[in-house]
Amino acid sequence: MFSDVVLVVEGQKLHVHRGTLAIWSPVFDTMFTSDFKEKNSVEIPLPGKKADEIKLLLQIMYDTSWNRSIMTEGNCYFLLDLAHEYQIEAIITRCEDFMANKVKVKAKESVLADLVFAQTYKLEKLKLASVTQAHCLSLDELKNDEMFNQIQPCNVQEIMEGIIKRLQRELQEARRESEERQRRVIG
Repeated sequence: MFSDVVLVVEGQKLHVHRGTLAIWSPVFDTMFTSDFKEKNSVEIPLPGKKADEIKLLLQIMYDTSWNRSIMTEGNCYFLLDLAHEYQIEAIITRCEDFMANKVKVKAKESVLADLVFAQTYKLEKLKLASVTQAHCLSLDELKNDEMFNQIQPCNVQEIMEGIIKRLQRELQEARRESEERQRRVIG
């Protein structure tokens, strides 16, 4: 109610408040306070954006209780993209936390895609969670993954070191078990 600007996305008019957008986003703040044409515009077109995605972004901005149930793995990807474009740090942090927690329980086959995504958007928590989860991969799984060539060399090294440490632990455990079996047989 009493909106003072309209975002036009895919022909849909979304009535919003300049103040709310400016509080969340330095990009909108600059747009509304500097000498940009949007400063005094009643309607601001957002070409190339999807209405459903902008609506969800706005829902998060306007929902002061921040209902986490609206966040899914699928919408985190586009929310992060929009949050980076509009420099909305609070949403970046929330999405990254959500994704970092999810990567810990995901199938190992999708871990490298999350790592590449984390590299692209400089998401350190997600990168760390993805690299840690990638320690469970075999060298063949790592090298044969379609995302392998997109992983930054420092992250490949960290994953390889983690795999080697995991294999060393497994070897030590196997040796201990073997020695224990030998003692039982002899003793």
